Order: sequence, then C-alpha cells, then structure tokens
Amino acid sequence: MKNAAEKLDYLMKLTGLQNAALGRAVSYDASYISRIRSGKRNLPSGQGFLDRTAALLASRIREDYQKEAVAGQLGLDGPWPEEKEAAALLADWLAGESFRDPVERMITAFAAVPVHLQESEDPYDASSGLRTEATLFFGNAGKRDGVTAFLRALCRSGKAHRLLLFSDEDMSWLYEDPVFARSWTELMQELIAVGSRICIVHSVGRDSNEMWEAVQKWVPLYLSGAVEPWYYPRLRDGIYHRTLFVAEGHSALAADSVRDQQGDTVSLLLREPAAVDALTREFEAYLSLCRPLMEIAHPAGNAALADILRAFRARPGRLQAGRLLGALVCVKEDSCALVVKTAAPVVVFSIMEPRMVAAMGEYLRSQPEGADPASVLEEMNALIGE
Repeated sequence: MKNAAEKLDYLMKLTGLQNAALGRAVSYDASYISRIRSGKRNLPSGQGFLDRTAALLASRIREDYQKEAVAGQLGLDGPWPEEKEAAALLADWLAGESFRDPVERMITAFAAVPVHLQESEDPYDASSGLRTEATLFFGNAGKRDGVTAFLRALCRSGKAHRLLLFSDEDMSWLYEDPVFARSWTELMQELIAVGSRICIVHSVGRDSNEMWEAVQKWVPLYLSGAVEPWYYPRLRDGIYHRTLFVAEGHSALAADSVRDQQGDTVSLLLREPAAVDALTREFEAYLSLCRPLMEIAHPAGNAALADILRAFRARPGRLQAGRLLGALVCVKEDSCALVVKTAAPVVVFSIMEPRMVAAMGEYLRSQPEGADPASVLEEMNALIGE
C-alpha cells in the first residue's frame, strides 16, 4: 500500500470503522470520507484531521490479530505500543512515513538536517537593540573601584536617591580592604545625610561568622532609620550568584559569579536610563519574593517601639546582651533578637529570621564580657516609661 487512500481504507476495514463514524469524529461528511478512501480526494491539509483519525483508529485496534496485521504494515518489532504512541505511528504511516521504531525515526530526523547551514553575512537584525556604554571592572579590586565610582557619583549629585542593594556573592571584595570598608560606610552615610533611602536584600545563607560580619558593618546605617532590610526566605543551591546595586533613575552596578569563583569576575557600571530601569524592575521582582528582615521602630514615643520592647521582654528564655557602637544587642535563646540604639532618637530593630538570630547569639557568646541582663531590662523599661 503506497498511498493514503489505500492505507485508510485498509485500517477502516480492519477496525470496522464506518464512514459516518469517522466523519462525525473529524467533522466531515460521510460522503467525503468515502471519496478519500476511493482516492478521489486527498487527505485534508493540516494535522488536525490526521491526528484525530489516527487516534480513533488506534483506539479500535484491540485484538491480537489486528495488532499483528498493523505491526506488519508499519514494520514494527516487539509488543504493540501504548495507544498514544500507536496513534502517532499511524498518523505518520497515513502521511507516508513508515519507520521501524521511534529510535529510527529520531535518527532519520537528525539525518535530514543539512550539514552546512547557509549563513548570511549578518543573520540577526540588531536594529531593535540599543547601543550604549558600560564601564567594566575586573576582579575584587575592580569591584571596589566600581562601587566607589557608583557611590561617589551619587554623592556628587547632591540629591537624595533610592538605593536598591543585593549581593549573595562572596563578600571578600568588601571586607578584605579595611580602607575601602570605611570609605564604603562613609559614602553611604553621606547619601543618607541628604535624605537617601536604602532597600537591601540580605543573604542569610552565609555561615554565622560572615553573617555577623555583615550585620556589624551595617549597624551604623541601620541606626539611621533610612535602611529597609529584607531577606529571601528559601534556600538556594549556592551555585550562581548575583550582585545588583541600583540607584533608581540614575545608575546601576551588576555582576555575576559561580560558586568559588572569587576575584575573577567582571562588574558592569551602567548609566543608560533604559538599562537602569530594566535592572530596577529585576530588583523589584526579586524583592516581591522576599520578607522583611527586621521590624523597625523609631523615634522614642512611637507606640510600635514600646510594643516591640514589651514583646521581647515577655518572651521566654535566657537573655543575652552586649553593647556595640552605642547600641544594645539582645538575644532571647536564639529565638529573637533586638538591636536598640539607646541615645535619642531611639531606634529599635526586632529580628526574627532564625539564622540571623543565631549568628547574633553566637557573637554574644564569643565576647569575654556582656551587658548585665538586669540592667538591660531596666534600660528597656526606662525607654518606654515603665
């Protein structure tokens, strides 16, 4: 059987399928089906007719003699396939393709691909692209230069900016140079002084020492009340890392790295507005998946401040406390933590994220001397007038 008419007629006779029944299934008149079987009409164009016809025929091939007969026509070895695969094989056979098995079909498809694809001089239309400039910085030292350039440009503008910050890369670039670490903090404080706000997504998947190092470096900025700290609550595989610093409407610095790729990366500083807007949207999309890292209350007299202190004081467990940079650091049995700036204006940060709390508790336990818990409670009572 070499044409579709003979094949269709054979299968319909073998399965007892009538013209009217097939016509109803494929939305064609029974007389039209008759003309296809006689060869007076070709198979309708499009895959819909063929797929529905093959599916109906496959569903009617149930008896062993039917399976053996059709398998012989298709050149199949082995057991009769499942109905869905059988339908696909019948559709191919009706369309003029007969393969011994799916592997042969795959090999035939590969063999049909031309070895040499015709190439044009410029196969892609780049007219929709935007050509712009980016400043590239390489390695850890380059990243520090890029961040410095990013922050100094913002300071020179004399304007308040909204900064969007995220990095889960190895933080050695930030802390391995003490001079840069101080300069970074000073530039951030300068931006806060003119009214800038900072939204930062912290990476809480770091080890406890690195996590506390980050907390310690950020405490002076937290105490300004200008920082909104967030965190992503789910674990990540730690293979692919991203740094994204955006000054909304102004500029952005972006970098990527793979795990253990320390000091061998490229950072891009961009000022093209369209690129900055796109990276802003990227940050906002990630931020929508995050949770607040801290509950923040300030200044003194704010009802939320008193609520936070009372809630912490009422939690069960042993109190650990210490002092750092003019602030109280308090932990209740690794279940929650507070950072309290006691000098006016008072600022209180309540931390519930377990890994951050554990890092703070570990830090307090490592100190030779801590604050007296009784005096800390008295100080809290005085802050809320109790």
